[in-house]
Amino acid sequence: MTQAYKILLDNAKNMLDSLKVLGCKAESLEFYKWRIEESQNLLPKPKYKIGTRYKTRGKHPRICTVVNIHHTYDLNGELIKTRYVSEHEFLGQVVTDFDVPQVTIDMGLIDEPATQTKTHSE
Repeated sequence: MTQAYKILLDNAKNMLDSLKVLGCKAESLEFYKWRIEESQNLLPKPKYKIGTRYKTRGKHPRICTVVNIHHTYDLNGELIKTRYVSEHEFLGQVVTDFDVPQVTIDMGLIDEPATQTKTHSE
């Protein structure tokens, strides 16, 4: 569970406690409990993780690293687009690109960060 999920869940639980104090009906409290559980599944799973490296195309290709993921929703709560935030170095400075589509990473994928796996020695 990411930090954003934890904050969302904590805020929802605080709201639920406030509703109990105000004397809301049991049906309303059950509805809010259901919404809290459903809110954990709102964010889609991105294809690439933070730390993924890729090479850009063009005359002067660069090695970029994904540092964040932005999701855009409309007023109905439907996902409109997912964009990646990446960084690369240029003349000793870090340059950040806030609008990298998934296709750009698909075309120039170098490596993905290693996943942590537990090994059992018996």
